[in-house]
Amino acid sequence: MYNNKILNKNFVLNNAIASVGIEGYDTTRIDRELCMTFLDNKITREELVKINLERFNP
Repeated sequence: MYNNKILNKNFVLNNAIASVGIEGYDTTRIDRELCMTFLDNKITREELVKINLERFNP
């Protein structure tokens, strides 16, 4: 049987990806991995923002 927390995180992530796609943006494997890392509480929101700023504004 699947862990409900894992299913819920995947559900949340897939909904977010769909919403971003509707707005015309693409997501990468790295985007999805970073978001899952955030959802797993391995990084903070501030760290996630900092990582993305560094990725897109070298």
